[in-house]
Amino acid sequence: MPRGDPLGSPKRILGVLFPETGSFRTIRSPPAAAEVSYEDLDNNLIRTMNFASTFGANLALAALVTFASAPAHAQDLIGDGFAQTGTLITPTAFGSYDTLSTGQRVYFDGISFDLYDGAGGFLLNLGSLPASVFNSFIKVDPTGTFAIAGESSNGDIFRIALDGSGFSAIANLNFNYDGEFEASGNILVSAALCGFGCGNDLLRVNTTSGLVTPLAHVSGYSGPVAVAGNGDLLYGTAGSSITNGSALLRFPAASLNGSIVLDETNATTMIDGLAGAASLAIDPVYGNLFLAESVFGGTSRLLEIDGGSGALADVVVESLNYLSTVELMQDAGIGHFHAYQPHDGVYLNYSNGDITTVRAQRPTSSLVQVGGAVKFEIQGAKPNAAMLVLFSNVSNYNPNYVTTVLGGTSFQFHSSVPVNKQRRTPLLVPIDANGVGTFSYFDPGSLAGTLVFQALITDESASFIGSSEAVLN
Repeated sequence: MPRGDPLGSPKRILGVLFPETGSFRTIRSPPAAAEVSYEDLDNNLIRTMNFASTFGANLALAALVTFASAPAHAQDLIGDGFAQTGTLITPTAFGSYDTLSTGQRVYFDGISFDLYDGAGGFLLNLGSLPASVFNSFIKVDPTGTFAIAGESSNGDIFRIALDGSGFSAIANLNFNYDGEFEASGNILVSAALCGFGCGNDLLRVNTTSGLVTPLAHVSGYSGPVAVAGNGDLLYGTAGSSITNGSALLRFPAASLNGSIVLDETNATTMIDGLAGAASLAIDPVYGNLFLAESVFGGTSRLLEIDGGSGALADVVVESLNYLSTVELMQDAGIGHFHAYQPHDGVYLNYSNGDITTVRAQRPTSSLVQVGGAVKFEIQGAKPNAAMLVLFSNVSNYNPNYVTTVLGGTSFQFHSSVPVNKQRRTPLLVPIDANGVGTFSYFDPGSLAGTLVFQALITDESASFIGSSEAVLN
């Protein structure tokens, strides 16, 4: 993801531009805040600033993604700005599953459809097949009342009632692999109808009548599908004709009317040269794509891909396990799933044999005062990077986040102070190799209890990538 200049034009500090208020685009209007004068605040604070060091060579361009040293599950490594927050042993080995908004999960292990609670406790058998088959996928419909499952032994597609009232086969699609619901309630299915070595088909299945509408035929083996918020179809190829590897294709929603069968030439190639594509999901808030680039017997990765440009944004997980079943789940918060975002809002589940949960992890903030010396410190930022310290009068503080987007950046900025009420330090402050940044100032005796601090953090190349928590002095 290009982390371009978020900045407008007027000010340049160490080669980095910072915007005036007008260059911020407000996404969610903040509550009204009291108008205050900043002259005295600026004079008191800026005059007594004491920067411990200059930024200098700490802004060397990073060539590789750096990972936290603590493994998640087996050899899994979680990327900077994220944290593993849970692991659940799956109750069915090699089973397909999907998670409901309630946290319950529906499983298909090739013979039985079952409902479990979020902790892995059995709730209800939804039906069983007369003989074991190879399960392909299971997906819950947007209303949470039924699921669609596929198996690749015979090619059957099933509709399963989640209240236990029964299931039935509604279609037959040879070598089906994955499916994803459209807003209409139909499901898009990836299936190799012609068998091995002759390409893969993308089809729309009416979940009531079972009517099948061919949409596209692409080269390579079967890959995962996802549906964007605007209805576009995302498809991860396997052994594509574009390269010897995998690619991520985007078919515009307007072209998916079934009037003609599309191919790769009708799609935009968002990213190419991947080592594999096993599972695909989309952040429902920001629209970035998360793809499991899975390799048997090698290193698999869970990638974040910019939903607009298709550029590689981040590596969330590296693993010697095979990764699959990527899910983006929403809870009560406002954050999107991206490094250095608030941990609530959207979180990610993936399978590495177990079900592992990863959340965004924001740097923590603290203030320590000894006499007149005050230290604002953040921990958990990008190592060997930098921060821009923001501050405001405490009268502008609101515990409910104000959400804005800085021009040219790829993340939402969640602040407890409206952006037009913030002031910033004139220099970037370095972050050390442990992800710790410290900004010191002198309080002549009149500032205690009057300020709120927060930091915008950069990567090693001085591009803004996220923010810290806010703290009151």
